[in-house]
Amino acid sequence: MPKKRKRRKSIAEKSDTEIYLESLEKTDPIINLILNGHLLLEREVNNGLKLLLEDPDQLPRLTFTAKFALLKALTGFKFLDEDNIIQILNRLRNHIAHSLDQSKLQELIQRLRKAMEIEELQLKYRPSDRIIIRSGFISQTSRLKGAIEAFHIHQTQQIERVDALNGRAQQKPAPAIG
Repeated sequence: MPKKRKRRKSIAEKSDTEIYLESLEKTDPIINLILNGHLLLEREVNNGLKLLLEDPDQLPRLTFTAKFALLKALTGFKFLDEDNIIQILNRLRNHIAHSLDQSKLQELIQRLRKAMEIEELQLKYRPSDRIIIRSGFISQTSRLKGAIEAFHIHQTQQIERVDALNGRAQQKPAPAIG
């Protein structure tokens, strides 16, 4: 007698655990790339805030968007404009983290590709989505790290100049009046 095939459950009939286990089996390497890349990017934003704030431990728990906005406010960096690559990478991560529907993923990757001006390069081949995402995270993390370090050096030099001027002013005798 032939074996009877089990009917596949619809998503409505599946438990949360079944849905979770199935999604693990189907996890796309691009999703892992985005999640891990975002962790590195957020770590760099956190490091920047630790470097630039006198007492960063006083901050409440903040979202990535709030931390990024604070970093922009502290530094005045012009390259951190509203619709830049970092914001698109964050939207990619948020979409993956908060939605089982991955239909919008390709649209966000296309926005990233456009923001990175990949389409305008005269390449002999079209870079894969993996290369675009990896390049986005690596380039923006490096750029952010370099800019934060340069800003910190500039800030330190300014403080040293002010301290030096204050020291000279204290050493000079007050001019005699009259």
